[in-house]
Amino acid sequence: MSRTNSFQLVFITFLMVCNLGYSQYKKQYWESRDKWQKVPELIKLMKIKKDMNVADIGCHEGYMTIHLSNYLNNKGRVYAVDVVKSRIDQLKKLLKEEKKTNVTPIIGKYDDPLLPKNTLDAVIIMDTYHEIDANKKVLKKVYQSLKKGGRLLILEEIKTYRIKNTRESQRSRHDIALRYVKKDLLEAGFTIEKEIPDFGRWEEKEEEQMWILVAVKK
Repeated sequence: MSRTNSFQLVFITFLMVCNLGYSQYKKQYWESRDKWQKVPELIKLMKIKKDMNVADIGCHEGYMTIHLSNYLNNKGRVYAVDVVKSRIDQLKKLLKEEKKTNVTPIIGKYDDPLLPKNTLDAVIIMDTYHEIDANKKVLKKVYQSLKKGGRLLILEEIKTYRIKNTRESQRSRHDIALRYVKKDLLEAGFTIEKEIPDFGRWEEKEEEQMWILVAVKK
């Protein structure tokens, strides 16, 4: 490997580490995230009540999990799923600090979130679906975990200039368009209840458009 290529590799690695260290999922960034994430609207779209059972798939360090926990009462429960153990460990620490007792952390599998069957009233997958390779298997498991009439909300963000690109091109850049996920949901047996092609801007970046699909298990 040439000196130039070695330098480029080190520099790219450095940028990746810096980016990971500045994750919007870490608690110190939650207050600024509240300004653009519009959590109350997400909860309204999920149509959850205080005593319901919900799941947050791809919970990271717990941003949406904590919001859901705060919304529910002690009869309700949040199943917080992530495939990365360190994130679940961090979430457990946070739950202990904040004395949260209505959250069940789960280290899921890449093709199975390990949720209880016929138990959930709503599931949210936020900024995570584009990372799921085994999407058919995961959607099948989510469908099985939901009660009849239960809702699945998927929120993603995509750069506006990549919306018309192929699915493979988008996923290589950690994007996915609404139309591809809609097709997946219909094939999994869900009924589409609501589509929001433009839910605002992710991290308030003009080119980062958020979209939402709400699907129902009939």
